[in-house]
Amino acid sequence: MHVLDPIALNVSWSDLQSLSGFETAPELPLVSAHIRGPGIRPFVESTVGDQRVVLTGIAHEGPSLLVPDRYTLGDSVEGVRQALKDADVHPEDLVVLLSSQSNTVSAMLAREGLVDL
Repeated sequence: MHVLDPIALNVSWSDLQSLSGFETAPELPLVSAHIRGPGIRPFVESTVGDQRVVLTGIAHEGPSLLVPDRYTLGDSVEGVRQALKDADVHPEDLVVLLSSQSNTVSAMLAREGLVDL
């Protein structure tokens, strides 16, 4: 993983069961625009050269009955909109969407100009 120099990991509903098993926080920030709960950020920002980069993530929808009590699942599109608003994204910023959801949703977000990659 260090060869790729990652700065965040996208979380899906199926990851939530194991989050409570961490004795220490993961080395990388966990990110999701539509999953709320302990240890998960709606966005992560970094600077690469002179470029501000904002990362957020979405994942496929899962059954809410399998989501632990401390977590909530929201709408992925509205979650991205809110995360980018909270990040105070400007036109010159690069927005990266980490997605394990359908290409349809990711492509729609790109067409709307919400994400760059």
